[in-house]
Amino acid sequence: MEQKSVMLSKGIKYFSAGDEEIKQQDEISTIGYLYSCGWSIRRISRELDMSRGTVRKYIRNGGVVEYQIPARQRVLDVHGEWLREKFFRHGGNADVIRQELESEKGLSVSLRTVERAVKLYRDELRRESVATVRFETPPGKQMQADFGEKYVEIGGERVKVHFFFAVLGSSRRLFIKPFLHENQNAWFMGIEEAFRYFGGIPLEVLADNPKSLVVTHKPATRELVLNEKFKSFAAYWGFTPRICVPGSPRTKGKVESAVNYGKKNCLAGRVFVSWEEMEQHIIKWLKEVSDMRSLTDAHDTPLSRYETAERAELKPTLDRAPYVQIREYVRKVSRDSFVNVDTNRYSVPWKYIGESVLVYVTDTEVTVSLCTGHEIASHALHTGRHQRLVGSGHLAGIVYRAGGNKREDETPRVPSGDDLTRPLAVYEEAVSAA
Repeated sequence: MEQKSVMLSKGIKYFSAGDEEIKQQDEISTIGYLYSCGWSIRRISRELDMSRGTVRKYIRNGGVVEYQIPARQRVLDVHGEWLREKFFRHGGNADVIRQELESEKGLSVSLRTVERAVKLYRDELRRESVATVRFETPPGKQMQADFGEKYVEIGGERVKVHFFFAVLGSSRRLFIKPFLHENQNAWFMGIEEAFRYFGGIPLEVLADNPKSLVVTHKPATRELVLNEKFKSFAAYWGFTPRICVPGSPRTKGKVESAVNYGKKNCLAGRVFVSWEEMEQHIIKWLKEVSDMRSLTDAHDTPLSRYETAERAELKPTLDRAPYVQIREYVRKVSRDSFVNVDTNRYSVPWKYIGESVLVYVTDTEVTVSLCTGHEIASHALHTGRHQRLVGSGHLAGIVYRAGGNKREDETPRVPSGDDLTRPLAVYEEAVSAA
């Protein structure tokens, strides 16, 4: 827009380029100055191209006149507290609030009306959703636990593995254990083995909201109902269970970071021949990599924090027996048709050689099942070590090599007398005749 220069009679040069280019304060200062110099309202109005009413208003008020929005009573103003409670309960969903207004209050209003009424709460909801209270956990106070899923190549197959992660809150020492599924037994076994790995029990264990541990958890009312077996499990080991508020994973940020770290460092791009090889790799990685990672400097590691401060604060396990008397393992059937459990070897039918199977161990029995749940072998639990137990008929039909292991009640397969098993003299005689 073109500017035009107007030389006023008192020698004041005033530039007018439209309202959008003239600062209001400069404009009002000019009006006040001209009026004090004896200019009439009419003359000021004419020179500044402004209505006399506007000039008179600024002179009367001696400055800027703020625009006054007339106060109006809105239909939802009297329901402020009710709207706020519903807004946070429904996570800011205005349409659900609109529906409940009609059903509970008998008010039929538009969605836009509700959105305007709750607009002032949106920033508070956003801040609440991202707010995190960072604090350093005292040694021995807390262990955080969670599961993470990842597809891993095992024995040439792509297998979905559920990894249990546990991290001590003070030292940041980490424990990982793989499972084929995430159920209550997996949670209990993971927590118990973490206690044994760390050499003690913290005061509390913080977990998410898995259905296997939590019956009900309502964030609006903070109503929390734990699974009865989980409460019994916690009482057995002597720790206090803590559960995150739904939708607030930052509450257990240490284990969330540990899950991400383990997937990208311990497991990224790894290929394993067997499940046992994967377990051995994880234990080695925990000791050689995770325990030795630098936290603040080269001398500040999870292991150093654990040894100097946290170990002494953990309650001893006292070699307590597992709460769940059924232990569960994943094993691959060896080429001689056995699976290993606690250094002992238990046989399965030889047709399952190379298969990954589930091994359940109680205080009296070892059972072997396919991943589909079909049981294929059962043995009495042997309390000794490095023993070899063979089930009836499991090895029937296997040809034993000279010097190999052979069951006392099993007879090696007898050569059948076909062309491939003829005595060498027969072939020598045939060559001589030729």
